[in-house]
Amino acid sequence: MSIIKRLFVRLTPLTIRLAAKHKGSFQQKLMYYKFAKLAASKGVVKFRVKRLASEYTEAYYGLKQISEEDKLWAISKGLNPVKYLWYGMTKENASQYLSDFDFYKPSTYVENTYLEFFENKLNTWLLLAPFKKYMPKHYWYIEDGSKKIMPLDVDNKCNGSIEDLIKLIDTAPIAAKACRGGHGVGFYLLEKTAAGYAANRKNLSKEEMMGLLKSLKGYIFTEYSYPAQSIQEKIGKDAFAVMRLVTYYDQEDGTQIFGAMTRLGCKEAGVVTDYHGTIYCGIDMETGKTFKPIYRASDIDFKPIRNHPDTNVDLEGGITIPRWGELKELVQTISRYLPFTPYLVMDIIPTDDGFAILEINSHGQIRNMEAHFPGLKNKYIRKHFQVKD
Repeated sequence: MSIIKRLFVRLTPLTIRLAAKHKGSFQQKLMYYKFAKLAASKGVVKFRVKRLASEYTEAYYGLKQISEEDKLWAISKGLNPVKYLWYGMTKENASQYLSDFDFYKPSTYVENTYLEFFENKLNTWLLLAPFKKYMPKHYWYIEDGSKKIMPLDVDNKCNGSIEDLIKLIDTAPIAAKACRGGHGVGFYLLEKTAAGYAANRKNLSKEEMMGLLKSLKGYIFTEYSYPAQSIQEKIGKDAFAVMRLVTYYDQEDGTQIFGAMTRLGCKEAGVVTDYHGTIYCGIDMETGKTFKPIYRASDIDFKPIRNHPDTNVDLEGGITIPRWGELKELVQTISRYLPFTPYLVMDIIPTDDGFAILEINSHGQIRNMEAHFPGLKNKYIRKHFQVKD
């Protein structure tokens, strides 16, 4: 890049650069710029300005059933207009929900000293070593599938090979996860099938599977955890069931659980949560039963449902998380184990053997559970995100 071009990029405001790159008409770029400028003016961390501007632009142009006035009013408060549909949000109850401007301000992120614990899934596995029995078995760390595959919880005492990975897939389904990133990006369910192999249920030959494995960089290779049989019977054996629990370690009151919800899959959903086909259910904190199921038809289309679309099981109280009391004690114990990162978001699968902790995050989203547990009705969420009355 030339000196003049580098100087131009440095001097051009971030909001203008982002708007220029946004895919859409000139009018959409202008609206994107307006939303990016709003987010920046509210103190949103720079690397999240793009996310908010994109989400707000999509909602502004995509939500036809919400008036322009109501959409702009919500965005001005840092609330995505899709929450009118998702949460049943109104102007009267909007103050119950956490603003994106508060969620994404720099002061709510953990200090750099601890951030790396959670930014890398391999580090998280090492950090939670005392809770190993509550995690999927981690077999290999794939630094570079074509060059370096290192042992984690396997008998091998030296580096492995692509053939070692293939042998594991031959014996049981495997989850390959990118160590950095989230929202299911880079996730693969790898399986042996009658026809050969499959990645995310797309058939592959052995040669294609080996090519995929060689392309992986910065991945962990773990067992694939299935939901408990009692849950599979109600949602289908190939559907996912991933819980999210949020804890807060308060220096005076000790560990608190803010809320819990589960993301249930169906035939339309595939293998990754938080996309089309995901069903969000709150989990009653006393009984462990599901309530208020909401179906995600798209990123801007959410609708209440009652029954599972494949099995017709009543999801309003129809599923109970097994060993619920034990799970609550587990997440509170982990919270007390990590008091230096007070706000934790844990994604966990309830299994026949207990629980499988998939991921833990020090700045995870609560927006996918606020339909069931409005954030600002909880004093600890208000405290952590420094929301004033």
